[in-house]
Amino acid sequence: IDFENIQNDLANMLNTLLVANTAPNRATLTRMVNSLVPSAGAYRTATLNHLNNLIAAINIGNTALYHAESRALLSRLNSSPDNVRIGNSAINSSIGQNIDAEFNAGTTPYNGNVRTAAGTIAHNGPVLTLTPAHNRIVYEYLSQTTQGGLLTFVINPVTNRQLSSTQPPTVANRPVLITDPAGAATPFLFQ
Repeated sequence: IDFENIQNDLANMLNTLLVANTAPNRATLTRMVNSLVPSAGAYRTATLNHLNNLIAAINIGNTALYHAESRALLSRLNSSPDNVRIGNSAINSSIGQNIDAEFNAGTTPYNGNVRTAAGTIAHNGPVLTLTPAHNRIVYEYLSQTTQGGLLTFVINPVTNRQLSSTQPPTVANRPVLITDPAGAATPFLFQ
């Protein structure tokens, strides 16, 4: 997930939390953080410490601590080892504000309901899919984003394929299916 979308979501969620410091609003922010830093370890622990410090700053009205912790949290979310990988700098520049993920080779048939920017629809046809690790992060983030249908994959105008910084799809442009890792919810479809 790119920096600008993370920044926009964090700003939207923090503004909501500043207006209404409620348990549901804190839970929404926590789920977004968890979507970008899902792996246990020191990085996650430090990130959650910044989140907790940020919520504490809001609770006590400490503006200086709030600003410092919100910047630190944004930095950690953007640099999460679960969300960042080294790629081709020219391709990364082309990707911009779009989802950059690892694709599985080929296509997969899919017949069923999907969530799109326009709502839930039926889909029957081949789709591109992401590797399990990337699918998990993208799905969890999409489930929390405040930006609705604004997140996209970018299409290379020369090859008509989605761009990715290391492994682009092996077939021409097809819809991208992002599935619930638990298999319970309706998947997202990017057309």
